[in-house]
Amino acid sequence: MKETKWRAIIISNLIGVAFGILLISIGFKYISENIRLTIITTVILILITGIFTIIVYRNRRKILSSILGVNKEKIGTVSKDLVDSIKENDSKKLQNAIDSISNIFINYISEMSFRVWAFRIFFGLFAIFGGIITAGLLLRQNELIEVEKTYSNSKIN
Repeated sequence: MKETKWRAIIISNLIGVAFGILLISIGFKYISENIRLTIITTVILILITGIFTIIVYRNRRKILSSILGVNKEKIGTVSKDLVDSIKENDSKKLQNAIDSISNIFINYISEMSFRVWAFRIFFGLFAIFGGIITAGLLLRQNELIEVEKTYSNSKIN
């Protein structure tokens, strides 16, 4: 079956519903009972992910140049190699020059998409942190309201 956007969206929603059911049935009670541990764990995960993201972001050029084989010296010589290969009518040199240009382009696009990816991941973690804290505190508040209701009902009777 051909992969379509709708198929990916439906599968993503089904996975989200499955995790939601699991979270509702097990997770919220655990979060409300262990709110301090949940907050500490979430903060530690955000810090580890943030540090890892910063390390990778600072070294992204080295990482991409080692993967793609693109460095500053090669960028300066690509246009000269391209012109020389066209003048000499050498198809092998032309293919190498075109490969180098495509690697430079992929390097540039990868840097830009990594920046977007890093910020999305980091801000997504903050949204998760806010959601966990809100869910835990809301469940704890509901438990306290129930205790207060039972206490006031027992006082009235």
